[in-house]
Amino acid sequence: MRLKNNKGITLVELLIGIALLGIISTIIFSMLNFGTKVHKMSLEEYQLQSSIRMALEKTNQIIRYSTALFAIPETSFQESNLTPGWHYFGVSEDKKEIINYRWDNTIAQHVKEVLVAHQNNISYNLRFEKISSHSEDNLLRFFVEASIDGTVYKKIDINSEIETFNTLQIINYGSDTNPATAVAYRGEDRQDSVIGHIAMVLDTSGSMAWNMAGNDSGPASTRRIAILKNEAKNLINGFAQESNIDISLVPFSTSANNPKPFRNARLETASLISDIDSLIAVGGTNTGDGIRRAYRGLQAHNSTLGPGITPSNYIIILVDGVTTFASVEKTSAINYVTHGNNILDHSSEYRNRSPWNSTGQIAGNGSSLDSHGTAYVDLIGSMIRNTNFAKVYVIGFSSRASDLLSVNDIANACGAPPERVFLAGDGNDLSVVFETIRYEIVNDLWHLKGPNL
Repeated sequence: MRLKNNKGITLVELLIGIALLGIISTIIFSMLNFGTKVHKMSLEEYQLQSSIRMALEKTNQIIRYSTALFAIPETSFQESNLTPGWHYFGVSEDKKEIINYRWDNTIAQHVKEVLVAHQNNISYNLRFEKISSHSEDNLLRFFVEASIDGTVYKKIDINSEIETFNTLQIINYGSDTNPATAVAYRGEDRQDSVIGHIAMVLDTSGSMAWNMAGNDSGPASTRRIAILKNEAKNLINGFAQESNIDISLVPFSTSANNPKPFRNARLETASLISDIDSLIAVGGTNTGDGIRRAYRGLQAHNSTLGPGITPSNYIIILVDGVTTFASVEKTSAINYVTHGNNILDHSSEYRNRSPWNSTGQIAGNGSSLDSHGTAYVDLIGSMIRNTNFAKVYVIGFSSRASDLLSVNDIANACGAPPERVFLAGDGNDLSVVFETIRYEIVNDLWHLKGPNL
């Protein structure tokens, strides 16, 4: 006969069961919690990636299609310090949004736009750098950083470079201690109050009819005057992209009695091209008279501007040989001509001034470097140099070293530093020189009315 076992669960067994259940529950909870964290981390990762993509897209659009860019420090990116006419792009003060201040001409004020909105605990940082000069490339390097709760727990840092399509100028106002974290930019042609006045003082002496080697041989297209005309027209067409540049041609040989009026590079391009086509090569080299006419012409043109318009003066001097003549009022005392304000009175300025006569207008030998010519350049150049009246560029246009002996004297007289003195031995050289000067002038005009800091 079998006996029934009526023994129940002991206390020890119960405790063991409870402990095992607790362990299993803990494992299951940990697994669920881990899965939740993984999901949350994946979601945060997606949000970060999405935010970075949005920031990159907005940054790309602004940089790539701007005509002028100023990378500015964080201290300059403040709503109370925005310059009229300029748009601004950067991170909000709390680092939670990427914002744009768009200048609205119709209401004459900045309109705040949120380009990348606040998302949970994501914060942003931007940094901009221009490594090379503008003449080397149009690349702007920038860094975009997004992080969660400002910790290294989740952070994405993108280092990229963008090549701008239309930018005339990229200036970096940042430094190692105060890096640029925002940009001020413009996307349209200049419409502000600075206008560039450029006098092109071009040598049209008889030697300009020679080829670059200094002899009268070869086809007409190889002559210096032909090369100058071609490259000068290219320069004019380059300046024609701007609305705020006026140009006067001042051809000089034995004298400079036929300066052309100032014409707007964009609106009067055809007239400027016609002025260039009319140049002929004949006579001596009276560089001082070309500089004098440019100086007086700029003075006269500056006086025609209305209130609120600021002129910025430039003189481009091109010579293919040494200075051989000076303009004087009388040969006995060698009184150099320094007066004359009316650039349109080409023919009568000298002859209507006593004691003028047909044999007393010029001093110098006319064929080699002459002390009278050099003294005249020094005298006229000092008027520009001593008052910082204009930024001067000097170009020596010849492949013969003997033709270039006056270049440094002219530059020193007018206050042109070495970086604004060029030698061009052929058409390719002259093309590069003219393009370098054009970039500098256009960039300079943008820089003069850049954003407030």
